Amino acid sequence: MTELLAAEDEAEKRRVLRRHQRSATGLLVVAAIVFLVSHAIPDPPFLVQLIEAGAEAAVVGGLADWFAVTALFRHPLGIPIPHTALIPRHKDGLGRGLGTFIERNFLAPELVAQRLGRADLGGKLADWLSDRANAAMVAGHAIGAVPHALRALDDQQVRDFLHRALHEQISKVDIAPALLRGLSILTERGYHHELFDRAIEFVRGYLTENEQRIYELVGERSRWYVPPNVDRTVARTLVQGILRLLDELLERDNQTRQQFEAGLKQMIEDLRDSKGYRARMASIRDDVVASPDVQAFLGSVWDDVRDLIVRNVEPPSERLTDSVTGAIQGLGRTLASEPEMRARVNRNIEGLIREFIVPWRAEIGRFIADVVKGWDGNTVSNRMELTVGRDLQFIRVNGTLVGALVGAGLFLFTTFVF
Repeated sequence: MTELLAAEDEAEKRRVLRRHQRSATGLLVVAAIVFLVSHAIPDPPFLVQLIEAGAEAAVVGGLADWFAVTALFRHPLGIPIPHTALIPRHKDGLGRGLGTFIERNFLAPELVAQRLGRADLGGKLADWLSDRANAAMVAGHAIGAVPHALRALDDQQVRDFLHRALHEQISKVDIAPALLRGLSILTERGYHHELFDRAIEFVRGYLTENEQRIYELVGERSRWYVPPNVDRTVARTLVQGILRLLDELLERDNQTRQQFEAGLKQMIEDLRDSKGYRARMASIRDDVVASPDVQAFLGSVWDDVRDLIVRNVEPPSERLTDSVTGAIQGLGRTLASEPEMRARVNRNIEGLIREFIVPWRAEIGRFIADVVKGWDGNTVSNRMELTVGRDLQFIRVNGTLVGALVGAGLFLFTTFVF
């Protein structure tokens, strides 16, 4: 679409240029005809002599300006006259000059800072984002880019990155102090008893709920000659025995429970005083992070997150689009109402331009020069003629008219003064 509009614009410029060229040439032809006709009259009167002098000078002025204008872009009449076709011959120098001009007059640090200070890009950005249509456009592009960005990622590289990031972060953490603090809180406040009781109650509840299943499993594994009633009695006795054992563990003075509490306290002492125990905990930590199971888990997490995002944004739901649009619009309104935030945005934009554009201004100038150098000379000439050729045709017209006036004035001067 953009290329079509550009082609139509170029065609329109060419039509305008041709029209003005015909007008300037037509005026020159008229002056030449007037000169020939007036010159052909025998023994002409004073008025005809005045017209002849004006027409003669108009032809000279028009031809001179036609030559000058044409010599800028090509050789007049195709004749390689020296110092003609100036633009095609000097396009490389024009490119260098254009690059230097932009480098020194557009990308100078002090000029950039001055322009950006007056521009208030943060305020313009706030106003632009506050418009619902603009926010919706940004939201649509952002949401639409998400699936392509996710698919462009190398899944294995992402998994490796997640694993490296996890390993780097966790390897910096000394888990012994955190574990020591947690266990100390449990024992000091008696929470370890509650935790132990809840674990026993969970196991007891599980056995009770699955008692029938236990009977069936015992029957399935029993010998064929053992009667089912015996299997059931054995299984019931086993279950009841385990339940009584669990009930005993709920008593605070139970020996096994006391052994658990003593082991917990010993673990706290080891974490507090034993460097070897801490080193062993760190080794366990590293082994867990480096285990293939953890890597596989991180990979599955990435796959699930990626698939979840893609499912929700392709195609995007109306609710998601409205939410993102509202968030972007809200950002614009917040930016508009917060002068400090706008100032910070302006400083960041200025910093980015200073950091990434200004230091490269010489390279940008050379890039422009190289681009112009790569253009065809005739192409450059045609482009520039389309841009300024219309005004140059007025120079031809003015040259013809001014020539006529000067010729008539000289004729009058020589006639009445000399």
